Amino acid sequence: MLLGLTEQCSRVSEFLWVGRQLSVRLTSTSLVSRKLPDVVLRSFLLVSLTGLTACGAALSDKPVAAGSVATHGAASVPTVSEPHNKDLQSLARQPIEQRLLQQAEDAFRRGNLIDPAHDNAYDRFHSVLKMNPGNTMARSGLQAILIRYADLIRDALARSRYDQARALLNTTQIYYPGNTLLLDLKQQLVKQERAALRFDEQALARTNVDDLKRQDFPLPATKLGTDDAELAAFLSSIAQRLKVSGESVLIYARSDSEGRWLYRKINAAVPDYRVRGDIRIARSPKITILPPL
Repeated sequence: MLLGLTEQCSRVSEFLWVGRQLSVRLTSTSLVSRKLPDVVLRSFLLVSLTGLTACGAALSDKPVAAGSVATHGAASVPTVSEPHNKDLQSLARQPIEQRLLQQAEDAFRRGNLIDPAHDNAYDRFHSVLKMNPGNTMARSGLQAILIRYADLIRDALARSRYDQARALLNTTQIYYPGNTLLLDLKQQLVKQERAALRFDEQALARTNVDDLKRQDFPLPATKLGTDDAELAAFLSSIAQRLKVSGESVLIYARSDSEGRWLYRKINAAVPDYRVRGDIRIARSPKITILPPL
């Protein structure tokens, strides 16, 4: 009977059912009360244990050697698969990623692209990528910062503000080293500076300030704001003409501060005379002589 029960233990429910049947028969039948010889009782218990061992082996789908009931009878602890662990980690970091992305977008709208420290769009987007390298929004944010700085550099080049363009380039290349877009802009800066320098030198060399028919005089943009001797001599000759002819001057400059600097230089060249003139903002700096008032 016990061997027949053992053969039926192919599932967990059957295994438990056999255990209950064995317990009932050992305690409620007359096997114990008849005081069977010890040999018979030991044989009965051995057959019972053999059946239980076979059930445990069937549940684990592994062969069980004799006498290994204690080892294979222990319940195995279920483990969590690696993909499941990754899913849990992804769910745990999602709120942090979303918060950092929101902070980065807010900083970008405020114009805090790379500064101030610990409160700028670049640091926030970069932190998101450290947590999740596949986050496309963070990558797009870093690209938007690069494009924004490229636009600022192009605008400075268009206005012949080469010092400003160089400063922007140097700063941006710290955060985007080796970027091809920035390398192209740097080459453009060098090319424009060389062309402007040649133009400035030629313009000063061929300018005849005493020619009263000439009204427009281009200014050497690369030398404005400096103590260049040639520029100082050119502005002084403009001032001497204005003093003699009584003409006035219209200064075209890239900024109001640059225009005021030019006017002070011209006016200082004739200390006993007050130059009359005005300032206009323009991309290409120049001086236009106006007829006497």
